Amino acid sequence: MSEHKRREKQLKAYLAERDALFHNPNQAGALAHWKKYGYPAPVAPSVPLAVIHKARLQWLDATDAMLQESREWLEEHAYGTDLRGAPPLTPETRDAQRKERGQLPLGGPLMVEQLGDGPIEPKYVENMQAIAQVLNETFNGDLKGKDRPTGFVLLVFPFGDTTGRCNFISNGADRRDIITLFKEMIRRFEGQPEVKGRA
Repeated sequence: MSEHKRREKQLKAYLAERDALFHNPNQAGALAHWKKYGYPAPVAPSVPLAVIHKARLQWLDATDAMLQESREWLEEHAYGTDLRGAPPLTPETRDAQRKERGQLPLGGPLMVEQLGDGPIEPKYVENMQAIAQVLNETFNGDLKGKDRPTGFVLLVFPFGDTTGRCNFISNGADRRDIITLFKEMIRRFEGQPEVKGRA
């Protein structure tokens, strides 16, 4: 393997580990990450997790909920929210920077929170966001927030997959309501006799 390929592989692995922590910041994971990459012993047990939250506030893929969670955690533990002088992103500055890079916004009427234990797979993100925007405009026009009459959930999954992996996006429905909806759907499906449909 060439040196370039080796470094590329290492960077990919590092970013995957970092992104996993951004999606699920936790003390044990942050400390393991801290030790793995050879940082000096932290002056306080909470420092590694604080660094993860500070870094997440600079991440252009952080959802509104992630930004809020990290700000609240840092403030609760008496840490500043800037990272080496860089101010934390807000939903507005994040989406402005995403727009400059040709990326779709994460805020507004669409919600791209993960429902399970992982984010939307990269190969689906752009198309799912574009479809969700069209669906939202079709059902709700220019109406925003609580004025919108219709909510939706878009689920995308690969044929032939046996792991149960499913990608999820909605136009702002509460995750708890969606979980309740899915549980009710499963209950109804499991309570029905098998039906063989024909096109």
